[in-house]
Amino acid sequence: MIFADCALDSTITKFNEPAESAELNPPQWPESVVVITSGMSDEEAQAELDKLQEDQVTVTDEMIDPGHTDNKRLVGNKYFVPTKHFSSERKAVFFEPREEPYKVDLQVGYYVQVAGLGASADGVVFADDGDNKRKGPYCPAYFNEKLKGLTTLDTFWRSAENFTNKTQDGQLWAVSQAAPIRRIHSVNDLNLNDGGAPASGGHIANAQVDGALIFGSQQQFCSRSVTVGDSGAINLGAWSNVFVDTVAPEHCLKAPATWTDQPFGADLSLETRPANWKVNWGKGTADQEGASTTVNVPKTTVEK
Repeated sequence: MIFADCALDSTITKFNEPAESAELNPPQWPESVVVITSGMSDEEAQAELDKLQEDQVTVTDEMIDPGHTDNKRLVGNKYFVPTKHFSSERKAVFFEPREEPYKVDLQVGYYVQVAGLGASADGVVFADDGDNKRKGPYCPAYFNEKLKGLTTLDTFWRSAENFTNKTQDGQLWAVSQAAPIRRIHSVNDLNLNDGGAPASGGHIANAQVDGALIFGSQQQFCSRSVTVGDSGAINLGAWSNVFVDTVAPEHCLKAPATWTDQPFGADLSLETRPANWKVNWGKGTADQEGASTTVNVPKTTVEK
C-alpha cells in the first residue's frame, strides 16, 4: 500500500536502462516521497524526518478532564494532536538498507506510509543511540482536546512495513483501523496500545516478535502470520483478538486482570512451534548492479 502519488510499474531493460516509454529506475520520485538514503548521517536523516512530524501541544491543567485523576500525569508534557484528519497531503517515507542501524525517531501521522527498501525486514534496522533511547517509526496516542485526554480511537490512515526494530522500548504502534503494520521484526516488545489509551482495532501481518505482543486496551485486532519468540508472550487486550496462522510458545497467552471472572483456557489456544522453528523471510532477488529499485512479489502457494 503506497499513499504517495507514484507508481512502480516500470519496464526495465536487462542493461538497467529505461525503455523509451518506461519510468526511470530509480524512479524520479515526486515531492510526496521522502527517501532516507544510506549515505545520510543520523542527524541529516532526523532533520528530514522532523519536517514530517505533526503538531504538538503542552498539556495544561485547564486542558484535562478533572473527573479523570489519571490525566493529571499528562500536565506539563508534550503530545501530538490530531489536526490532519482530512488533509490532502500524502507522504511515503522510504529507508534505504544499510549496515548500520538508523538511530532516529519518526512519528507516523495521517496519510503516511513508512517502508524499508531492503529485500527483507533485516535490511533496514532501527536502534537506540547508546544511552539515548530512540523509537524508529512509531505511532503514539494523540491528545484529543475535545475528549480532554489521550486516545488512539482516531489514529487512522497510516502504515509501516519491512524493517527491524531493535530499540530497548520496542515497537509502538497504537492505532485504530486502516493502519496496518506488516513484515516487521520487533526484537523486543511490540506494543499495540499507548498507556491504556482507548484503541479500536487494526491489522498486523507477517511479523516476528521476540518479546511480548501487547494488546493492552486494543479490541478487534487481527494478527495474521505472526510469530512470537521462545521467551515472549501474548498479552491479550479488551476483546475480539483474532489470530490467523499465528505461531507462539506454549502457554504464552496472558489474560488481562479484568478477565478473572471469565472462562479462559482450553478453548483459547494457538499453534505452538517446534524447537527447530526458524523464520524464513523469503528473500527475493534484487538487482545488485547499479542503483535501481525492484519490486519483489511473493510466490503464492495453495494447500490442497
